[in-house]
Order: sequence, then structure tokens, then C-alpha cells
Amino acid sequence: MLEWCLNYVQVPDTGGVYFIPAFGGLLAPHWEEDARGALLGMTAFTTRGHVVRALLEAICFQTREVLEAMMLDTSQETKARTLSRGLSSALNDDQQQQHEQKGPGSPVAAMLHKSASYADHKASIAAAARDADAAEAAANGSPEQKSDHSAFPAAAADGAVAAGVVDHVAEGLEVKVAPGFNMSLNLLRVDGGATHNDTLMQLQSDILQVLVQRPKFQETTALGAALAAGLTVGLWDENFVLKHPSAENYSTFRPSVSKEDAAKRFRHWQKAVSRCLDLADLAT
Repeated sequence: MLEWCLNYVQVPDTGGVYFIPAFGGLLAPHWEEDARGALLGMTAFTTRGHVVRALLEAICFQTREVLEAMMLDTSQETKARTLSRGLSSALNDDQQQQHEQKGPGSPVAAMLHKSASYADHKASIAAAARDADAAEAAANGSPEQKSDHSAFPAAAADGAVAAGVVDHVAEGLEVKVAPGFNMSLNLLRVDGGATHNDTLMQLQSDILQVLVQRPKFQETTALGAALAAGLTVGLWDENFVLKHPSAENYSTFRPSVSKEDAAKRFRHWQKAVSRCLDLADLAT
């Protein structure tokens, strides 16, 4: 399939065409079972090359969506654990009795009540982060800074992403949950059959704004099975198996577009995704 695609990707862009592969609904991070596949933005000038390039870009956009959701979720959990540790230690302060006298209405008491359920109730993490922002702003004597702590920012009608959640920097892909709690991605290592396609790998680097490294031998699953089997029968030792490959064993793809252009294309993708929701009733 990818070899066939290579024969037709001879255009510099998709010409405004976006392909949404929601054949069985949208999975992570949307979880919209009523979404349906769509090919949007076609005009009288759309060619086969535009459609094929849109197909490849859809893979890259979906990868970015999942990575951003993972990074945002991890950042929230990291912040929650940090807050929980800090607030728990606050009970040993000289101010403990003072906070207790203020009752459950005090910011510390309220946060401690929430921190107890972090491990079991993941949904409380976002609320805890918001409360922490308000407490920090009050302590610093500054107005409260509002941040969007939803698991994944929904696209607005014009495809814009909620401000203050995702910040794309030249050094890589960065997710900001709140001041002091960021997570960034600077390198993506890939493998598998799809990575044979140089165009796909370059598109992935452009859309993510990170370096993409592809090993010379892309079938990593088969390689891992072979190494495990050889290790079991004593064909080689652990030092050989765990040895880090040298740089010449990788092909590296670097972003060839600006972060502004990458962010713009991603907003367009989100707008296209919003157009394929709630379409299951078309078949009834």
C-alpha cells in the first residue's frame, strides 16, 4: 500500500484536502464512536496525489494527537503527585493547627481532601490543578490565571485549539499544564513497515516539530524476537543484546517547516475532525 502511495505523492501539499480515517469511529484521544470517515476539502483541482498525501498526513496528525494526550496526561499526574507530597508535608508545619481551625473551607484543607483521591479517581487531577493555580495566584498576590486542564482540548468552530494548553516550540513538542509543570518531546524513534516511506517520516517530523529517528532495520519486533531467542540458547550474551546502536545505524529526519506552519496545519486537521462527528445516523 505504501509503495503504491509513493508513486503518487508528487505534490508539495494536499491542496486543502484532509482525510479522516474514522471508519469505526474515532479512537484515542477522542473516543467518538459516532464519528465516520470523511474526505474533506476536495475541489475541481484535486488530484490523486493530493488524496494520497492527505492519507499519509492523517497518520501523522493522529500520532500527534495521541502523543499530546499522553504528554498532557502524564504532566497532570506528575503535578498531582507533586502537589500531594507538598500538601501532605504541610501537615507537619507549625501552621497545621491554624489551617485546621479554619475548617474545610481553607485552600489547604480543600486540596488535601482532593489529593487523597488522586490515585483512585483520575478525574480529580484536573480539578486539583485548577485549585492549585488559584492558590498560587492568591499567595503571590496576582490575579488568578485560568488554564484549560481538560484531557484533550476540543477544537473550536474555526479549528482553533484552546489557548494555554499546548505550546509548540522549535526544540520540540511541548505540553504545558501549568507554570512549572511542562513536558516536552524532542525525539521520536520509529519502526515498522510504514517507516520505509521517507515522505511519511518527513511529514511526521514536520507535523510534530521533532527529530524522527528510523533504524536501518525497521522490523524491530522480529529483531527483538530473534535476540530473545538467541539469548535464551546462549548464541549471544546480554551485553550484545543491550548494546545501544551507533548513530550510523539510524536515519534522522528533521523538521523542514516552521512551528507556525505545523501548528496551522494541525488546527486545520482538528477542524476537519470536527466535521466528521455525530454521523452514525446517516446509515439509518
